[in-house]
Amino acid sequence: MGLNLDFSNLTNNSYTESVQPLFSVDLTKFGLGNEKPTSQETEIRLNFLKKMEAILSLGQEAKFLYRPETSQPIADFCQNYRDAVNEAYHYEMILQDLKKQAKQPALIRDKTFDEFADESGEPKYRKKLTDAFENLTKTIKELEQGEIFLKMEKQISLIKI
Repeated sequence: MGLNLDFSNLTNNSYTESVQPLFSVDLTKFGLGNEKPTSQETEIRLNFLKKMEAILSLGQEAKFLYRPETSQPIADFCQNYRDAVNEAYHYEMILQDLKKQAKQPALIRDKTFDEFADESGEPKYRKKLTDAFENLTKTIKELEQGEIFLKMEKQISLIKI
């Protein structure tokens, strides 16, 4: 539940709201299992991947529009934002797989949840997600402290004739 809330908060804007449906589909179908995604699920995932690449492109484009001291923090934000959303996607995939496996008593017999989660690699994915959110938070603070948006406005007003 917490992950869906974080993902919703990350994508609660006009630019990325179109990727929100990704977390309402069975992401385990995109793994190595036998169950294949529907064409609609594939389209939702493709939209997500395209949007993630578009975010990286925005960061690269900033390098052509602004001075390095302004553009690099913007590029870093785009990279870290993309990484956070992407790690949320991977973590949700692991959680969905864990839930499916937990419904198969033969797989979880005589195991605690922590043992079961450890075997699935969940702690590794949780750490990657946590690190991605920490990097994004750090980048946002740097943007605010460096008054990057104010610097962008000043650079834009210098270009206006």
